[in-house]
Amino acid sequence: MDKNKVVLGMSGGVDSSVAAHLLKNQGYEVYGFFMNANFSGKSKLMSCIDWNEEEKMVKRICEELGIKLFVFDCEKGYEKNVIGQMIRDYEKGLTPNPDTLCNKIGKFPQLLNFARAELIDQEALYAAMRKDLVSIYASDFPDAKLKTLFPDRAIFLPHLGASTLEAEEGALSMVTRQLINFWNEGQIENSVNFPSCRLEMNDYFRLIVSNFNVPGMISEITKLLGESGYNVTAMVNKSRGEVGYNIIDIDNPSSDMSSVIGQIMNIQGVTKVRYLKKP
Repeated sequence: MDKNKVVLGMSGGVDSSVAAHLLKNQGYEVYGFFMNANFSGKSKLMSCIDWNEEEKMVKRICEELGIKLFVFDCEKGYEKNVIGQMIRDYEKGLTPNPDTLCNKIGKFPQLLNFARAELIDQEALYAAMRKDLVSIYASDFPDAKLKTLFPDRAIFLPHLGASTLEAEEGALSMVTRQLINFWNEGQIENSVNFPSCRLEMNDYFRLIVSNFNVPGMISEITKLLGESGYNVTAMVNKSRGEVGYNIIDIDNPSSDMSSVIGQIMNIQGVTKVRYLKKP
């Protein structure tokens, strides 16, 4: 990873502008990032901030500094999660603080990284998640340390893709089908980090269990299911490097599955459990 690249939130104010100037002078390749809460220019919400004028100001600053600017449309999220919450607080007789709420949800609450190359400074990510600046991190390249530190907040998915633009265009329908099969039935094909794993979904209830590839994992899972009164009708287990993956079909559950799912998640080495029902 090139640690000299920095994405910096820009507001058009002094603090972020000076920070961009200092970072660039220190040799960093700086990219500006601005969130526009009235991207369409048609918002009916009254505001003392002219968001589009703010964006123009940020653009002028970035042009002066010689850095590239990315503008993000956060209009719907802002109306729903900041202004909407403010109105709900008023209705409850509370004194809202939209500025504090905006600061809280504006610090990359959910970070998705599906780039082919590593763009994330892992140590910085660990620190940001410890401070709750990042609440959820999702990627298609597993990080064992991250999953150990934040088992409920780090989400890792199979990596599916192609190497060239032509290959990506040719593989689009195949990848779409494989992603649908993964989401609906838990099946994996052609992943670069998870094992290929297929089991036709004949029964109506299925558990998908991802885990670190360590001895005794399958026996612990099946023993727990048996002790909880669930009959396994079909099962397939595959592994690839440090990653283990299980598709487990069970009879019609006689009770709520949330309890047994929680118990499986508590097994040391289990990283994710999904419960699927056949449509």
